[in-house]
Amino acid sequence: MCEAFIKLSKSDEDILNNMIDYCRSHASKIKTENDVFNLLEESIIYSTNLFLNENFQNSLEENDDFDRLIQEAVCFAKALGQKNIENGLLECNLFSMRKLDTRNGKFLKRIFLIRKLIHGEYTMKNAIERLKKNTDQAKFDPRIRKMIRESGVLLSDGFSLMNSKTIPLQLLKPENLLGLEDFIVQRIKITYPILIIRNDMQAVIPREALQGVQSGRVPYVLIDESGISNFKPLHTLAAMKGSKNSEHVTSNNYFKFNGDIDYSVDSRASMNFA
Repeated sequence: MCEAFIKLSKSDEDILNNMIDYCRSHASKIKTENDVFNLLEESIIYSTNLFLNENFQNSLEENDDFDRLIQEAVCFAKALGQKNIENGLLECNLFSMRKLDTRNGKFLKRIFLIRKLIHGEYTMKNAIERLKKNTDQAKFDPRIRKMIRESGVLLSDGFSLMNSKTIPLQLLKPENLLGLEDFIVQRIKITYPILIIRNDMQAVIPREALQGVQSGRVPYVLIDESGISNFKPLHTLAAMKGSKNSEHVTSNNYFKFNGDIDYSVDSRASMNFA
């Protein structure tokens, strides 16, 4: 979160001033060290939204590439599996986008935020061009994932995810991996990689970590129907039994769950996700 916020603050010094003012006005509620971190996160989200509310409207008035902004937003919506937003953006115009309380307006503000975050980064802009040409392939580009992750964290509505039961089933489809990651990062402070289990489906984020999680070589976080747990290396998935199940694992990092997981759980009460 801090890295993304530092990038954003370079575009307007008032962002930092607003964050500091927010911290000062809410300092009285600090009782513990954890309260300090929570207040810092709240101030970052607050100042980010304030920046967008103050600047996005002006950008619409002055923007001479509105159509390109819409095109980028449509591609990101498609990559995230947000079909309703995708269709809405295809039908929108400059007048309708002035209604910032609409779902489409909020999504367009997010694309405006992404533009600010990648300002001056040529490789990131190339990734967006690639996304516009072939969304289905480019959505697995780590640069696109980074844009989604950084913008999602800065626009979080609160870290409220407690288990996998609240994750929409449509996000657990293999083609919606990017949308699943976006859903997670906006609702929980967490480190990677992540193993998500709901019903008989599992997913590993990022996809590159599948083999490491599967073999127990890397630490990971488990989000299942009972809650969230921390796992250390050398604890393998009992679900991955024998060659039959190993062959079932596909490159999209989704696989069926066919048994219990042999694990050692850190105390959930003491978990502290960065």
